[in-house]
Amino acid sequence: MLRGGLRPTPWGRTAEITRSHQPEAYSARAARAGALPFGVAAVAVFLWWATEEGGYAPTAWYPGALIFLALLVGVAVIPAGPASSGPWGTRAIAFLAAFTAWSFLSILWAGVKGDAWDGANRTLLYLTVYAMFALLSWRARDAALVVGLFALGTAAVGAAAFASEGASAFSDGRLEAPTGYANASAALFLAAFWPAVTLAARPEVHWAARSVLLAAGGLLLQLAVLAQSRASVVAGSIAFLLYVVVSQERLRALLVLVPVAAVTLASLGPLLDVFASATQADLEEAVVREQQALALSTAALIAVGALVGFMDRPGRINLRAQLLAGRRRTVVAAVAAGVLVALTAAAGVMSLMEGSGRDGVSSGATSALGSSRLGGGLETGRYDLWRVAAREVADHPLLGVGADNFAVDFARERRTREEPLYPHSLFLRSFSQTGLVGGALFLGFVGAALVAALRRRRRSDALANAVASASVVSAVYWLVHGSIDWLWEIPALGASALALLGLAFGLGQPRPERPLSRSRRSAPALAAAGVLVAAAVGSYTLPGLAALEVERAVQAWPETPDRAFSQLERARRLNPLSERPDVVAGALAQRAGQPERARIAFQRVLERNPDEWYAHLQLALLDAADGRRGEALAHLMRARSLSPLESALRDAEDALFAGALLRQRFVLRVDRLAVRSPLGRRPVDLPAGTGAHESMYVRGHP
Repeated sequence: MLRGGLRPTPWGRTAEITRSHQPEAYSARAARAGALPFGVAAVAVFLWWATEEGGYAPTAWYPGALIFLALLVGVAVIPAGPASSGPWGTRAIAFLAAFTAWSFLSILWAGVKGDAWDGANRTLLYLTVYAMFALLSWRARDAALVVGLFALGTAAVGAAAFASEGASAFSDGRLEAPTGYANASAALFLAAFWPAVTLAARPEVHWAARSVLLAAGGLLLQLAVLAQSRASVVAGSIAFLLYVVVSQERLRALLVLVPVAAVTLASLGPLLDVFASATQADLEEAVVREQQALALSTAALIAVGALVGFMDRPGRINLRAQLLAGRRRTVVAAVAAGVLVALTAAAGVMSLMEGSGRDGVSSGATSALGSSRLGGGLETGRYDLWRVAAREVADHPLLGVGADNFAVDFARERRTREEPLYPHSLFLRSFSQTGLVGGALFLGFVGAALVAALRRRRRSDALANAVASASVVSAVYWLVHGSIDWLWEIPALGASALALLGLAFGLGQPRPERPLSRSRRSAPALAAAGVLVAAAVGSYTLPGLAALEVERAVQAWPETPDRAFSQLERARRLNPLSERPDVVAGALAQRAGQPERARIAFQRVLERNPDEWYAHLQLALLDAADGRRGEALAHLMRARSLSPLESALRDAEDALFAGALLRQRFVLRVDRLAVRSPLGRRPVDLPAGTGAHESMYVRGHP
């Protein structure tokens, strides 16, 4: 049995010296090894969410939340117990726990209590994820394996979506797959980009793994460009500056970006041509051209990464030292890598030349950049969102309007025709929805978590430093991008970012040398913990099952409408705060020609959410059909006060005042506005997730 020396790992060799014959060392080593299964399970959930529209739909993120709750319980009951967190880590968990409790408390004063419950549950999910990763004691190689799997898995998910869906993965020339929202897809790719390139630069990682990670970094960067997210450019630039600052071996960290940047620039023309496509045929042609360029660049980066990684191995050549010393073998390796990069660039240029020239004019990378969304100005509808959110802070400074209760105020006060659900800023979200109390708690968590992670980063283990730095950069990228977008509400992004932040703190944490005895775990503390876990399970399960029943009801309705209505009634009982089951029941009853059932459903909607303008509109249509013109106009006036810019309300009011009958075309138009979603109103046939488009009507609905 070996007593010490270099130990092989999936990522190469580590200089950790162990003495396996000592019981104490063996016990501690076995306890530390327990972190890896938790991390792998978490990454599997993150990648599953990424393929399910970012996990936005409640039928996706509620099951994942239960999985993370079980993982956290597992962390608490492993033989050595959770690691002993430092003061800043304890403060971060305490701040986030207090913010979570305050979010649940906001249900009491929220106008739309069902949305507030979902928002508080999502915050509880993030608390669970951060606490789980922060309380685990991570060895450098295990942490590297987890973040490496996250990076490679994200690249694989993005590549699979781009390859399989082709032009259908784009909307308005922007890559929306796999999350269904272009900005979220860009954030997903760039959050995984930093761990990929960081590990690709480390000599401790096996040279074959480094080559794949380098290729994954190039793939992720190019997919992010295809998403055409201007916010990602701002957040990515800040993340790059932080990457330079926190990297201890800056030359090594920067050198790995050179081939990635080279192949991205070489493919820039085909990348930007996708957005500039004028017709569907142009789009399909540009997508095929970019798929070819992406394949070439990935192959080139694999070759470059393999060559540099093979030469830059422990005991062979120290890349930084040899570059400074100008040794011959390193120069040869650098020249060979440069040749490969040059060949890749030439291939990209040839691809660009073959695809250039629509209407006889060459696109060119520079001109394509100017015509792309990335080269546009700062025009955005977010200013209106932020204006309304700031007004909510002024009107409700102490308590806020309640978790996830932004949509009602924005529909009433908006100056654009957009009707989003969220203020597109996680900081404005915290202050507008949970008041100064919640905003201060959230800022306290962010500050404490960053300090905890950065303080832990200062250690002698170079690999641990690199993993912690990459994790912090990814988390900060999410914080910056989430400051100008609604990334908090997408668990594949929010949960993974907080997991990386917790992992950065958990790297190198000391663990108890001996397991905590049962006598030291007081009965009241165990009972309180059991009650909290049971409450969390119930809080997740009830709305999650209700959402599942709604989804099943919509699927069953065309063949078995009576069964569908029974499922919706069950969903209503499971979630006593949400009006969603009644909205869907009313819309389906209208389609089925059952006006009395529809009337009952929409009246129930107003009992739970008096500010739902859609229910007032449908009740107005029902009253007009029954000849109750006065009641119909009253409902319309109330709806107009709740959503003054909604064109359907104006059209219905004009028709009723003129004494005209509402045509079937208008009724179908109203049917398409049933379900609120982040991207606007949707018909009940479509999923409530982020990927539903106006043109995706099913079952014969135009």
